[in-house]
Amino acid sequence: MSTQTRPRYTARSPLELADFVVATLGDCPTDSVVAVAKRGTCLDAVLRLDDRAPVGQLAEVLTSLLGRNGHEQAILIGYGPAERVGRWTQLQDLLEDRGVSISDLLVVHGGHCTNLATGEQGAYSPGTTDLALDLALNMGTATLSPTPEPADEPAPPPATRAATR
Repeated sequence: MSTQTRPRYTARSPLELADFVVATLGDCPTDSVVAVAKRGTCLDAVLRLDDRAPVGQLAEVLTSLLGRNGHEQAILIGYGPAERVGRWTQLQDLLEDRGVSISDLLVVHGGHCTNLATGEQGAYSPGTTDLALDLALNMGTATLSPTPEPADEPAPPPATRAATR
């Protein structure tokens, strides 16, 4: 019996990293904190939490989940408005105090992605990077705009549709 291993991916920009998250989760997070675990330079598990709990509780949950799976490194991504940056930097500090090395802190909001550690930023549209294409082709990841399934019933004639609006 052969064991099939998952390919490892490396994001070369904040935009590719955001696309890795979207491909892994199947949707672009909103009002969330995401930790992307790393093994060396390779991306691994993706953990998403709603950004509603107190920062200390978020740090406790992420530390536990990352540690339980043997991860000591992660990238932190905040999905939401810029006024939450203070929460996310506080979360980064708490995670590092608990032994989780955070290599980058990214913010994704309003069609922009910014790496707060390096200042690198760019316009962001999910699924448009080379990494997203590679993931879609090789792993069959979900797309954000799936082709609709055919309806079980035929569409009503145009006159009927107009009358039901």
